[in-house]
Amino acid sequence: MIRQTLALFIDAYRELNAKKLFWITLAISALVVGAVGAVGINERGWTMLWWTFDDATINSKVMKPVVFYRFVFATLAIPIWLTWAATILALVSTASIIPEFVSGGAIELSLSKPISRMRLILTKYLTGLTFAALQVGVFCVACFLVIGIRAGAWDASLFLAVPIVVLFFSYLYCFCALVGLVTRSTIASVLITIGFWVLIFLVHSGEQVFLTFKTTNELRQERLVAMIEALKAQREQSEQQAKADGREVDPAVLHVNETSMQRRQEQLDRTKADSKMLVRGHAIMYGVMTVLPKTKETVGLLNRYLLTTKEQEQFLGGDDMPAPGPRSQDDVRISQKQLMVRLEQERRSRTIFWVLGTSIGFEVALVGLLVWFFCRRDF
Repeated sequence: MIRQTLALFIDAYRELNAKKLFWITLAISALVVGAVGAVGINERGWTMLWWTFDDATINSKVMKPVVFYRFVFATLAIPIWLTWAATILALVSTASIIPEFVSGGAIELSLSKPISRMRLILTKYLTGLTFAALQVGVFCVACFLVIGIRAGAWDASLFLAVPIVVLFFSYLYCFCALVGLVTRSTIASVLITIGFWVLIFLVHSGEQVFLTFKTTNELRQERLVAMIEALKAQREQSEQQAKADGREVDPAVLHVNETSMQRRQEQLDRTKADSKMLVRGHAIMYGVMTVLPKTKETVGLLNRYLLTTKEQEQFLGGDDMPAPGPRSQDDVRISQKQLMVRLEQERRSRTIFWVLGTSIGFEVALVGLLVWFFCRRDF
C-alpha cells in the first residue's frame, strides 16, 4: 500500500518537474533572497548594497539587525513573493495535475489497479501541496543562511513560514483541484481560482475598510470624552478659584466653557451615530470572512511570532495627519500612527482558531467534495 502510494506520488511529481516551472520559480526565489541580503542597517540608517540612507527610526541604534531582517522577511519577502507571484506560478504548475489525469488515458490505467479512488485522488492532491512546500522550504533555508550571515543571528523561527505559506496555498489549491476535476480544464481551473482569490481579497479589503473607520470612530469617541471631561474639570477649577478669591466666576468664561462642551457633546453624538452603521457593516463583512478561507490573516500570523507588538510598532510609520473617517476633517485629531497601532492590536487579538480553524474547515469541506465527486463519477 505504501509502495503503491509512493509510486503514484513520484510519478505525479515527475510530471510537474518536467515542466521546468519548478526550476524557474527557484531561480526567481534566488533573486529575491539576493535582494533581501542586499538590504541592511547600520548606525546611520538602512542600506542597499553600498548605499546608505539616513533614517532616525530605522538603524542599528534603535533596533537589532535581526529584528530588521525578520520584518523584511515577514512583511516583504513572504507576502510579495511567496504569497503572490510564486503562488500564481505554483497554481499554473499544479493546476494541470488533476485535469490531465482525468481527461487522458492515465485515469483508465490507474483505475484498473487495486488502489482505492480516495487514495488515488488524495495522492494527486498532496503532490501539488508538496510542490509548494519544497519551494517554500528552499526559500526559507536560503533566507535563514543569508540572515544568519548578515545579521549574525541564526533564527530558526523563520521556518514557521513553511507550514503557514503551505496552508495559505492549500486554501486556493483545494478550490483549484475541485474546479479542475469538474471542468477537466487546466485553464478554467486557474482562471476561476484566481477569480476566487480576488473575491477573498475584496471581502478582506471591505472588512479592513469598515474596521479602519470603526476604529477611527472609537478613537474619536475616546478623544471627545477626554475633551469633555477636561472642560468639566476646567470649569470646576475656575469655580473653586473664584470661590477662594471671594468673587463670582466671569460669565464670559462660563459661556465659552459651556459652548465648547455643547459643541464637543454634539460631535460625540454624531460620532456615536456613525458608529452604529460602521459596527453593523463590519459585522457583516466579518461574518462573510468567517466562512471564507483567510489568506491574508494566515500569512499575517508570521508577524505575531517573528515580531513582538513593540517591534512591529517601530515599522508602522504614520504621522500626525488625521486618520480617515466620516468626521476626519474637523478639529478632533486622531493621528495615523495612533490608528495603525490600534489596528495592529486588533488584528493580533483575533484567535488562531478563527484564522486557521475556520479556514482549514473550508479546505476540508472542499477536499471532501473533491473525493466524493471523484469516487462517484464515471470515467
